[in-house]
Amino acid sequence: MTTLQDIPLIALRESDLNPRRHFPEASLNELAENIRSVGILTPLLVRPSPTLHGSRYEIAGGHRRYRAAKRAGLAEVPCLVRDLSDDEFLEIVTLDNLHREDVHPLDEAQGYAVLLAHNELEIETLAAKVGKSVSYIYQRLKLRDLIPEVQKAFLADEITTGHAILLARVNPEGQKELLDNCLDEYQAFSVRDLAREIRGGLYLRLEKAPFPTDDATLPGGSCVECPKRTGYNTQLFPDIAEADTCTDRECHAGKMAAWLDGIYLAKKCTARVSAGYGGAMDGCTPNWRAAGKAKCPDTKKALVMEGGWMMGKDYKAGQVLSICANKKCAVHNAQAIAQRTEQKISRHEIEDKRTAKAEAEDAMLARVMEAIRARPEVPDAAWRCIGQMIFERTYNGRSSVATVLGMNLDGASPTEEALGEYLVTLSGKALTQAVLLMLGAYIQNSYGEPEPLEQAFLDEYVTAEKAEA
Repeated sequence: MTTLQDIPLIALRESDLNPRRHFPEASLNELAENIRSVGILTPLLVRPSPTLHGSRYEIAGGHRRYRAAKRAGLAEVPCLVRDLSDDEFLEIVTLDNLHREDVHPLDEAQGYAVLLAHNELEIETLAAKVGKSVSYIYQRLKLRDLIPEVQKAFLADEITTGHAILLARVNPEGQKELLDNCLDEYQAFSVRDLAREIRGGLYLRLEKAPFPTDDATLPGGSCVECPKRTGYNTQLFPDIAEADTCTDRECHAGKMAAWLDGIYLAKKCTARVSAGYGGAMDGCTPNWRAAGKAKCPDTKKALVMEGGWMMGKDYKAGQVLSICANKKCAVHNAQAIAQRTEQKISRHEIEDKRTAKAEAEDAMLARVMEAIRARPEVPDAAWRCIGQMIFERTYNGRSSVATVLGMNLDGASPTEEALGEYLVTLSGKALTQAVLLMLGAYIQNSYGEPEPLEQAFLDEYVTAEKAEA
C-alpha cells in the first residue's frame, strides 16, 4: 500500500544502504534554488522505519532532493510512503540512485557490489536489470580496487573515468607511480598515454614466460585460472586483444623466482649468472664465460637467471651450464685472448688498407702535379679520377661542391655516382676548371687546416695558369 503524505524533514533519515556518497556542491545548490522557486515536484519514496533513532521514515528514493530541501529551508516534503521488505528496499535504493545521470562512478561501483552481494545476482543478470553492458559492470566494479590517493584525485575531477579504469587494473604500487604521471603539471598523461605506458611497462605477455603458466604449484597458482590474466575475463579488458597477458608484474616475478629456485635445487647448481644487459644481477656471479666441455678447477654448474645475448650466444632463463669466472684461467681465458688477438689483427688490417688507399691517392696527386710542372696535356681520365678522390674526401660541404659546379640535382643530396656522371659530360679545359673548383670548395669547407699536398696542388696549378697567361 502506498500513501502520499507531507512529512517533516526531522522525521526522515537517509538510508545507510544508499550507495551514493558523493553529491556535487554546485548541483545541490542549483537544485535547492529551484526548490525555493517551485517546490518539490516529485515526492520522495520512503518506508516506515521506527527503529532509526527517532526518525520514523527511511528514504528509499530522493536522497538528493532531501539534502536540497534542507538547504532551501523547507520544514516538510511530499513523500510516498510504502511498506517495503529489505530486499525490495535495497533494490529500489540502489537502482534509483544508479539511474541518475550525475552519479559518480565510484558510487556506481559500490551500488553494483551491494546488489550482487545481497541479491546473489549474476553479473549478466545485473547488467540486464540496469541496462548496461556486462563489460561496463565489470569495469565499474573494478574501480573499488583504486587506492585512496587515486580515489581522491578521481572525486576531485583531476583524472577522468578512463584514467581511473586503467589505474584500477594495476597493482597499488603501480597506481601510485602512474598517478604522478597523470597529474604532472607540465605533461600530464592522456588516457591514451596511460594505456600505452601500462601495456608497455607493466603488462607481460605470458607466451614469453619461461616458467610453465599452467603450473598450479607456483605462487599464486596457475596463470590459466588467474583473474589478473586478460584472457580470464575479457569483459574487464576489452581493449587488450592478447588474451595471455599478465597484469601483475609482482606475481609474475614471484612465479619466476620460485621456478628458478626449484631448478637451482633440483640440478644442484652452485652459481647463478645473468646474460642480460650489463651482465649482472644481485646474487649473480660476474665476469663469467661458458666453460663448455673443457674443465678447470674453477668450473661451476650455474643457472641462468636472466636470458639474453652474450658473447655471440643466446642464453635462456632457466638454462643450466658450466661456467668459469677466473679471468686468469689458463684453460678458458686462452680462448678469450685468442679472440681479442684476432679482433686486433682485423682492426690493423682495416687500418693498413685505409693507409694504403690514402698513400695511393697522394701519389696520384703528386704525379699530376709533376705533369702540370712539365705542362703537357693531362688526360681527361686522370682529371676525372682526381675529381672523384677529392669528392670522396669531402665529408663536409658536398652541397657546396655541387653548387660551385652548377650541378642540377633537383634538391637531392650530391652522391659520388651523380658526380661521376657529371664529370663524364666535361672534357679538356672545362673538366680541368671543374676539378680545380672542387678542390677549392673542399679546402674552404674542411675543418681546420687543409692538407698541405692538396693546397700545394691548387696553388701550383693557379700559379702556372697565371704565368702562362
